Amino acid sequence: MLTEPLEVESDGYIRVPAGPGLGVEVNHEFLDHYTVLRK
Repeated sequence: MLTEPLEVESDGYIRVPAGPGLGVEVNHEFLDHYTVLRK
């Protein structure tokens, strides 16, 4: 779902990225492929 996967450290924690916001980028092509639209 993300353009770069989150890495789990050896102690079991996921470090907060240093980028703005949450520091993650969503892969929109992946989401478009698995989105189900309902009317």
